[in-house]
Amino acid sequence: MLDCNFGFCRWRIQLSKVSIERVINLLVWGSLVGIKWATNKAGLNALISVKKYFQKFQWSLAVLMSVFFGLLVAISGSSVLLLSSKANIKNIEVLGWATGSLAIEAIRNSMLNHLQPSELVISDLRWQFQNENYTAHDRQEMLTLLMGSMLGASNISRLVFVEDTGLIWGVKQNSNDLAFFSRKAKTHPHDLPLWLRNAPVPSVNGKPTWGALKEVKGGQFANVTVRVETKAGLSGYLTAVISMQKLSEHLKRLQSSLNTTLFALNDEGRVVAYVAAQNSTLPTQELLTPAKSFGDPVLLEYIKTPNSKIIYSPVKKDISASLVSSGSKDFFVISSHVKGFALSKWTIGYYLPASIALSTYDTIKYTSIISLMVVFLTVLLAVLLARKISTPLQEVAKSAGYLADFQPGKVKPMPGSNIKEMNQVANAMNASAQGLWALARYVPRNLLLKLMEAGFEQAITAKEAEVTVMFTDIVDFTSLSEKLPVNELSKLLNDHFELLIQAVEAEGGTLDKYLGDGILAFWNAPNAMENHAQAALRAADNIARKLAEQAEANGSWPIRTRIGIHTGRAIVGNIGTQTLSNYSVIGDTVNVANRLQVLGKELYPDARVAIIASVNAAKAAQNCHSLKVVGKRQLRGRRVPVEVWGKDYKDGGE
Repeated sequence: MLDCNFGFCRWRIQLSKVSIERVINLLVWGSLVGIKWATNKAGLNALISVKKYFQKFQWSLAVLMSVFFGLLVAISGSSVLLLSSKANIKNIEVLGWATGSLAIEAIRNSMLNHLQPSELVISDLRWQFQNENYTAHDRQEMLTLLMGSMLGASNISRLVFVEDTGLIWGVKQNSNDLAFFSRKAKTHPHDLPLWLRNAPVPSVNGKPTWGALKEVKGGQFANVTVRVETKAGLSGYLTAVISMQKLSEHLKRLQSSLNTTLFALNDEGRVVAYVAAQNSTLPTQELLTPAKSFGDPVLLEYIKTPNSKIIYSPVKKDISASLVSSGSKDFFVISSHVKGFALSKWTIGYYLPASIALSTYDTIKYTSIISLMVVFLTVLLAVLLARKISTPLQEVAKSAGYLADFQPGKVKPMPGSNIKEMNQVANAMNASAQGLWALARYVPRNLLLKLMEAGFEQAITAKEAEVTVMFTDIVDFTSLSEKLPVNELSKLLNDHFELLIQAVEAEGGTLDKYLGDGILAFWNAPNAMENHAQAALRAADNIARKLAEQAEANGSWPIRTRIGIHTGRAIVGNIGTQTLSNYSVIGDTVNVANRLQVLGKELYPDARVAIIASVNAAKAAQNCHSLKVVGKRQLRGRRVPVEVWGKDYKDGGE
């Protein structure tokens, strides 16, 4: 039966491919004949004669473009359609494997996410028990820790501690809440909890050990145990019990089709997780039931499938596919293996009707017919549109060149045209120039040119790099904004930002964003540069010098500024969504630079300009900017103190 099914599939595939292959072969044969004729002497003479004949006439641009574009669209469209159809048929297998691999990985990850956190929970509890050096008198506090862990791990049904003395206690989930329990076990092994009977002894090094799956009243459970020994004498085993029914509920969220059934089998052939197709009429069975008696005929046929009928993925060798028959229907079963849980190797997978996969070939055939009709209509449209084009496009190319160089100011407004298409082109070009001009007001041209120079797609991809980050902030800006009128405050800020940006860009820095009354800038991205820490400190010195020059010219210091600088690793690249993103820098290095700027309020409360740098920035710059060691400071949000360097500018200079 399986041989017939595989043969039937191949017959349907070949039937779908034969007509397309004949047309392709005819097209290739005709092209070869044409090339051979054109390359021999007679063919060349004929082509030369035709060329001389047509040179006698003056041709309309509209006619030439109509013929050229019509033939181009017809030939290229038909060729691409035919070749792509053949390639699509050949690629169906690869795409199918890719889809199957993604589905298997989703099932695998869902299973790992359901089971692995239990290892982390009991390992963390073991560490807390041993670190706090609990004794037998601290059971109430230990129970509280167990309950807290249960609240954060909904997949765990109960946490049990079995002391070497025989006392068993822990926390379990009831229908609506959590409950404590405790009892004394006898010496007989059957007095132990079911999940600990005949279980392997956990390692003394604290590595969690998985026990066999158990069927207990109320459901089926997996269990993982860790050995606990405190210096105060408390010792025993801590076990997490995990419901397998909840694993099936996890897998149900992955069900992407009404016709897809998901399953997991252990090495004994028992069903440990199962999500039936939403349109299934099979009766519900208990988990851990052998697949042979589970009531699913497809699973029954799958476990009997011989190795000769299994195809392994060319992408991932641990994923296989089988074609099984149940009644009058065929099904594709995609499966793989997971090791490490419940002392066995589990088989995970899903199956769906083969008719769904085979229908793809019919879809390609119908799509090809529709596409040929679209190509024919496209040829007609190309001819009609080409006849409307009769004016040169040099001005369009020239304007496009200015736009590509990000110089919208050089684009001259294009006049309108009586030809609708050319008028649309003129309007679009004018709108593009105006839009780019407006964009240049909000996106630094320097940043855009850097990104283009570094390779735009590669440069904007977020990656980790060493950068030097600068934060600036105006001291007491709130008080300043209360005193000044709006127009004066706006001018003051704009002039201040102009001074900051000039200083940053003069030293090769990149403006990230305006932050209220300050800026965030960084060096060494997107273009790599040597001595970027020196460049940042030079920029800070230039800011201080220019503010001092302004103060001398105005006779007063209207603005006092703090500057924080730090060098370290950070994430640099596009941050945001597909519709709105920003080329930015994020990470701990950015936070430290900001904290250093804030620290300036404490270190230099009376400074006109305060520059505070981390030891990383100071040493990277070889302390060539007269920075002085301030000492280690505890920055907010960091556990380890940071060594701080700095200097201040007061009236008259440093």
